[in-house]
Amino acid sequence: MEWLKAIAPKARSVLQTNGMQSHIASAEAGEAMAALPRVLGDRRSGLVRFEPPLAEPFQAVKLGVHADMRDTPRIRALIDFLVLELKAQSNALHPAGFARN
Repeated sequence: MEWLKAIAPKARSVLQTNGMQSHIASAEAGEAMAALPRVLGDRRSGLVRFEPPLAEPFQAVKLGVHADMRDTPRIRALIDFLVLELKAQSNALHPAGFARN
C-alpha cells in the first residue's frame, strides 16, 4: 500500500478484495488500474503494463522443510525442481526482470 500511495498519492481506491481475479477483471473491464504480479498481468492481452516512477515491491520465495525431511527423495526432488523452475522463470516473476542468484 505504501508503494501505491507513493506513485499515485491522489488516486482513489475503487475496489478492495483479496481475490486476484477480481483485480484482473476490473482492470480488463477498464474500470480500474491494478497492481498485479507480472506473471499474471503480462499474460493478459487486454492489460497494459506501465513503468512506475518507483521500483516495484517484491517478495522473496521461501520454502521451509523440516531438517529430517529435506533429504527424503521425493522432497529433495521437489526442492530441486522448484529451484530450477523459479530460476528459469525469474525474469517473469521479478520486477524489471532482475534475478537474484
